[in-house]
Amino acid sequence: MGSTNGIDQFLVAPRNAAAAADLTAFEQAMQSVPGAAILQRAGKVGQPRLVVALPAASASQLRERFGATLIIEPNAPLKPF
Repeated sequence: MGSTNGIDQFLVAPRNAAAAADLTAFEQAMQSVPGAAILQRAGKVGQPRLVVALPAASASQLRERFGATLIIEPNAPLKPF
């Protein structure tokens, strides 16, 4: 996984349907992180997910805060051959 200026891509998704509201709280928490950005919104109704760019240190802090209800895993962007 490549990083640019210490910023990596992460896939963020609720662990279950009841945790979907925590995805909104995660987005709000990202607003205070310098360099953080939502790169893509995806999924389907009831199964939303985000691809986000986060500094590694902030990703660890957000994982500690939201890890019980959200999956926050490194995302390996696909590159064409």
